[in-house]
Amino acid sequence: MNLRWIEPAPPPSHLPPLHPDPLLHALLARRVSTPAEAADFLDRSQRPLPDPFALPGMAAAVTRLRCAIEAGETVAVFGDYDADGITSAAIATLALRAASAGALPVLVELPKRTDGYGLNPDAICRFAADGASLLLALDCGSSDHDALALARSLGLDAIVVDHHELHGPPPANATFVSARLDPASPYRGLSAAGLALLLATGLARSGLDVGDGPGCDPVGLADLAMIGIVADVSDLRGVARTIVRDGLRRARTAPRPGLTALLRGMDLDPAKLDSRQVARRVGPALNAPGRRADPTPAFDLLLAGSALGANGYVAEVLAALEWARAERTRHAGEQAARFRASPGWEGRRVAVLAADDCPSGITGSVASHLAADLARPVIVLGRHGDHLRGSARSAGGFDIGSALQG
Repeated sequence: MNLRWIEPAPPPSHLPPLHPDPLLHALLARRVSTPAEAADFLDRSQRPLPDPFALPGMAAAVTRLRCAIEAGETVAVFGDYDADGITSAAIATLALRAASAGALPVLVELPKRTDGYGLNPDAICRFAADGASLLLALDCGSSDHDALALARSLGLDAIVVDHHELHGPPPANATFVSARLDPASPYRGLSAAGLALLLATGLARSGLDVGDGPGCDPVGLADLAMIGIVADVSDLRGVARTIVRDGLRRARTAPRPGLTALLRGMDLDPAKLDSRQVARRVGPALNAPGRRADPTPAFDLLLAGSALGANGYVAEVLAALEWARAERTRHAGEQAARFRASPGWEGRRVAVLAADDCPSGITGSVASHLAADLARPVIVLGRHGDHLRGSARSAGGFDIGSALQG
């Protein structure tokens, strides 16, 4: 495999000294540009999150949620099937339950892989039939304008908490909590779980008790946000770094029963948990049930109130993880062999591969494997009825998303 190493540029000569040690100065210069930012980057003390109401849409979202809590409305929470979507839904559910002392009816649904990505119209219809009047969409919704219009037609107000790109101006029939609405927002690097934690923080600062301590940051939810941010490969600078640092501290010192059970099931010590273990072990484990079929066991695991209640979900999560690993290895090996056996494969700049039996839940991980193995962008497609559905992964800095859009 031919790889080209890309050396980072040296620190700009005009940059002020960030640290007395030249090596640390060079390392810090890759992440920050001022001595104040360097000091903040190295500061390990626990600090409150910055103002959540600086995030576009936050004030309107908190006001609407407070009205729902005070009126005892039924709130529908819809997330996504990956670790970021699962943890953001868990944060929202726990915050709403705590803010209402368990009195608020909260409906939760996560999509199955077969449902595809985004707000599911069938789920919206089920929410409406069950009496929901407010829809809270997390890690999805930015491009689901038709689904939001359906929700409005069925009598549901909608709040979208999402970090994905907005395709055009957001529709007026929903409240969007999105850093994408402000090009200068310090929250642009946050995943949905980080935004969900800021939403919980906004509820706390409006006077609701959603965490550990009255009217303060809900630090008891930071571990969930940390997992979502790391698993979604967010840029660990600024607010994201603060959340991950505080979330790891929380996970080490006061882990929730479900996380403790999962870590022990993978022979990891909660007291020594680090971001590398979250990225390579915890995140893939929480992703696995959604890759296989249904992400609900991972969500239920995070909300489990006792070790006894968590053990059954751990077994399901780890079984799904083993399945995902085995399927990824098998399909990646088969597809790599097929590609290399085709005439002139060395000259093809992009590999497009289709397999009738490749589950949609693993096309992304198979494509990632192959992009590294074949050293070129890869598109992996699996057949679903009369359609092909798949994932693309790039290599060498090539913007495959823009290429696919034409």
